[in-house]
Amino acid sequence: MNINDFILNQLPTALNPENTDGVECILQLQLSAPYVIQINDGTCDIQQGENADADVVLTTSDEVFIELITGKIAGAMAFMSGKLKIDGDIMLAKEISDYFIAISVLGSTTIAIPAAVYSVIMIFFAFAVGFIFKYKDKRQKLVNSVVARDTL
Repeated sequence: MNINDFILNQLPTALNPENTDGVECILQLQLSAPYVIQINDGTCDIQQGENADADVVLTTSDEVFIELITGKIAGAMAFMSGKLKIDGDIMLAKEISDYFIAISVLGSTTIAIPAAVYSVIMIFFAFAVGFIFKYKDKRQKLVNSVVARDTL
């Protein structure tokens, strides 16, 4: 099965109706070919093509997409390393993994990361970024005082 067959035929069957009840969104996948995923109240329709009204656009390579859905790389890590580009509603992009259940992909088995673990990772990341920005001025003053002392 190639990636086109997987996305068009197998991915819609992996939709978790419980987690998408009441959800209406349009996702644009920019892989070697573009795909539009429309989720509407527990149903999923996937077509090849583009939609200018997509709520979020995910751009990556076919290989990285396979790594993402098989759990070999986390979405946050792919994003931070530049392997995944996200345009649009970033909070929606974070929830996409909750919309689909674990499935077999091209002979690989997915490893689903529980949402709680993902949330802890994102909270830690947000804390670390906040900590860096909060103490930026104090760190700069310390560097300046060390530089001034060393130049005397």
